Amino acid sequence: MHHAYILQLLDKYPEKRIARLPWGPSLDSPSEGGGYFNIGGWISYPLTGKTEAHMRSPEETWELYKKLLGEKRFADWGQLWVEKGSFEVALPREQGQKEVYNNRENIVRLVGGNPDVEGFRIFDDEFFKVVEKDVFFVQCKFQAIAVSGYRYETPMVLQVTLSGEESGNMIQKIIEYPDPRAREAFFQELESIARSAGVTKKE
Repeated sequence: MHHAYILQLLDKYPEKRIARLPWGPSLDSPSEGGGYFNIGGWISYPLTGKTEAHMRSPEETWELYKKLLGEKRFADWGQLWVEKGSFEVALPREQGQKEVYNNRENIVRLVGGNPDVEGFRIFDDEFFKVVEKDVFFVQCKFQAIAVSGYRYETPMVLQVTLSGEESGNMIQKIIEYPDPRAREAFFQELESIARSAGVTKKE
């Protein structure tokens, strides 16, 4: 399902060229569960360009995104975003209801503002960089853990738009494509935890 997402998303770029990071998996290597991710007419090759020491490459931005989120360093994680950044969930909880969060402060509050979320983890990630565009895609597994021990885990695709090399490749926009059913189940668990806490306080 998510391989198809990437193909659909990349189809918006007329260059029809995609680069694979040197440390990333081959686009023609067996995918999890068998089979191959074959991108047909797309051209894949390692990125060879080097950035200056004071500049952050797209892959470095992504690695920091994962690291800071996993360590719950939300203030530092927020500094990866431009001030007027945008975070969009393409498959929202309610059909027909657009789910968009604008501005760095609101995005950080969304991700780090719930005390009932114990932690996050991103793993099994594959990085795809669109050539000559400040855009990359990631296919990964995302996990969030509630204080109750409930684990939300979903395959996910992220489309990340950066501010450009000149401004340090900060995150301008992310569009997230999660499993909406798994995400809804996690939100219901958090709501249940909050209700239980409210009952306990009243008692």
